[in-house]
Amino acid sequence: MGGIRHTPRGGRRRTGATLVALATATALTLTACGDASEDTGSPGGAPPVEEAPGDAPDGEDDTDDTDGPDAGDDTREPSDEAFLDRAGDIEEEWPEVEPLSSSSEDLWRLEGVVAPDPSDTTVTALVGHGSCDLDWGARVHETEDLIVLGGWSVEDPDVEVCNEMLVIDEVEVELDAEIGDRVLVDAVTGMDMLGEEFPAGG
Repeated sequence: MGGIRHTPRGGRRRTGATLVALATATALTLTACGDASEDTGSPGGAPPVEEAPGDAPDGEDDTDDTDGPDAGDDTREPSDEAFLDRAGDIEEEWPEVEPLSSSSEDLWRLEGVVAPDPSDTTVTALVGHGSCDLDWGARVHETEDLIVLGGWSVEDPDVEVCNEMLVIDEVEVELDAEIGDRVLVDAVTGMDMLGEEFPAGG
């Protein structure tokens, strides 16, 4: 209890082609979503020298233990610092929680949750993200009385122009214990996501 869990990649599924327009204009507004340019050169313009694992000059193995099938992938899950700070504030202030002024890549407002059963040990969060985003997911912080959930997203740096549309995906979040009578709280709004006043999207 009280720990943070990250939704593993692959634990999400698309709700269909659900798109929610964020812009109120009658036409799609094109916005810059990233910088496609990337500096891959080495100092002085010399081409990079490829070395096999273990070929470090001093004879030591220079293999990066974090390398794997996704090595070189642009996906970067944002820091969880903002979520942890916010979850701690909600735990202290509940139920009189002031909403945050806005979302960010590190902490995104959820569009809601699929109504769960008290015996469930997972929650299906509805994560909204840009249609050109590279990756997205959800985080959870559990206490005896609350289950605080927040979303995150990562823009695709290779996309130069994108529309202002919101895509909603279902992300399954694993819990340490059954939901029971705990309240499911959105980290950004500080509201009960099963309550009538929660501004659910979609």
